[in-house]
Amino acid sequence: MKKQTAILALATTLAFGGLAGCDQKNTSAPEIGVVDMGKVLKDSAIGKQEIEHDKQVQAVLIKANDEAKKGYAALSADEQKKASEADAQVLNRQWMAEQKAARQASLAAIVKAVDAYRQEKKLALIIDNQNVISGDAKLDVTADIITRLEKTQVTYGNLPTITVKPPQAAGSDTPAETEPKAN
Repeated sequence: MKKQTAILALATTLAFGGLAGCDQKNTSAPEIGVVDMGKVLKDSAIGKQEIEHDKQVQAVLIKANDEAKKGYAALSADEQKKASEADAQVLNRQWMAEQKAARQASLAAIVKAVDAYRQEKKLALIIDNQNVISGDAKLDVTADIITRLEKTQVTYGNLPTITVKPPQAAGSDTPAETEPKAN
């Protein structure tokens, strides 16, 4: 009888002990959100602004390339090829630099919006979905972030200014650029 009473007392203690913390929120699991940065860049107003900026930069670079080609007429075929390749390298470097700067500006604006959302919703962490192996779809905040970015304007800076210098034919007595004379 003592053994049955002891077992009953132990079972009752475990049952009440197990129920004691049931109404408390689990504070060890942080609240997190997941965002699809690729989708944000593709579908948000910021992504569209970046695309438009890139088109404007591309137009400037194409115009500069067309202007440079006009100057090739006085050059030999070999000189034309060398000048064209050199110009293409310069323009491609400029294109990559402009794209990188625009993407950095876009990401800075997106990160600012994501951080404001995280603070407002009292989330401990928001991560890019590319780093998620498995997760609950309820954690995805991508649509909320895209909505928040609707009225955000990003300043990408001025469009590049390209100055085309006339090419110099090999053997020409007149240099394409003159150096300032010292007095």
